[in-house]
Amino acid sequence: MRAGGGANRPSQEAPNQALEELCARYWFPLYAFARRQGHAAADAQDLVQGFLLDVLERNAIASASEKRGRFRNFLLQSFRNYQSKMREQASAKKRGGDFLHQSFEGGAAEQRFQRADPSAASPEQLFLRSWTMDLLAAALEDLRMDYHKKGKESIFLALQDDLAEGSTPDYAALAESLDLSVGSVRVALHRLRGRYREAVRSAIAETLEQASESDVERELTELLQALSAT
Repeated sequence: MRAGGGANRPSQEAPNQALEELCARYWFPLYAFARRQGHAAADAQDLVQGFLLDVLERNAIASASEKRGRFRNFLLQSFRNYQSKMREQASAKKRGGDFLHQSFEGGAAEQRFQRADPSAASPEQLFLRSWTMDLLAAALEDLRMDYHKKGKESIFLALQDDLAEGSTPDYAALAESLDLSVGSVRVALHRLRGRYREAVRSAIAETLEQASESDVERELTELLQALSAT
């Protein structure tokens, strides 16, 4: 909705910023989807870049209504439609632009695609896994920035590897590195885990038709199942 620029937006700056964030955050799941379909790396990159540019030029994202369900489903179906259009035209129109080149790193994307064990997933499964990984990473980055703004980034960096529930961190070593008591480190980690859960749920809520607790919980369960699937 931010990228579509609703009537309640004060200026064009907010939609443009949202579109940039949209492309930077969600292009890799689409790239992984195209690669798993059998497209070569360069062709997959051209397809995704062309699709995102098409979205920008037509302001197609404005049709992504909250009443149309999960945003990830909208985005994937829109990409499928774009692929069909390209096949019908029988030509891939390559277009440039500084904006998208800043978001695309072809070599890094291909390395990430290969690490994802693409042979073990369908295009849809790989898209969903990549979507989930990017959503979790975005939530983590938002949390890091929040800690940075509060002057507590060192605590975040020291504890981020122990965010998983059930992990057994070396509290004594962490306390020494942070110059805190063991008790303070335990409290800090407990708070960090709680805030990360909140950040993830907030990121999920932004992509759903509704943001009720049950809707968010169902989506979270589905995403985590996709992530753990072999």
